[in-house]
Amino acid sequence: VPGTVTVSSGPISVGIPDASATGVSTPLTVSGVPAAAIGSSASVNFNITHTWDGDLALFLKAPNNQVLNLVNQRGGSADNFVNTTISSTATTPVSAGAAPFTGTYLPDGNTGAPAPAGFTPTATSFAPLYATAGQLNGVWSFAARDGVGGDLGTITSWSLTLNYNS
Repeated sequence: VPGTVTVSSGPISVGIPDASATGVSTPLTVSGVPAAAIGSSASVNFNITHTWDGDLALFLKAPNNQVLNLVNQRGGSADNFVNTTISSTATTPVSAGAAPFTGTYLPDGNTGAPAPAGFTPTATSFAPLYATAGQLNGVWSFAARDGVGGDLGTITSWSLTLNYNS
């Protein structure tokens, strides 16, 4: 039986530390998905105010501890991410986008991306985060690392949508 679950932070203000290897993360908890469910697709939507988008590397961590690099230092000196969606079903790579990245993109999936503490990327696509039964419920985390000093940013909202079959 197909199903969908969406969790959202609502308006938040999570400061991204400047030039910090520690970075920052913000959690959302998924619950109510049938234990036998296997994910079929996923997307993350987010809003970030930040000058010089190219400083940022963004990540998603699943309850099974798989980590996907969503965006790896894209956008150069341009500003902000506005209603940006990174999706397993997108057709445009995020590398083809431009700030403020309003639209839907495939993740970078770079396992060498400069990750915040505890978010070393393990996956090159969304599938390892959701493709095993019983691993959709739990804490999902969105993380950001600002690799260069001189400008500050804030995560102002994020949401996760999981489609599954059970």
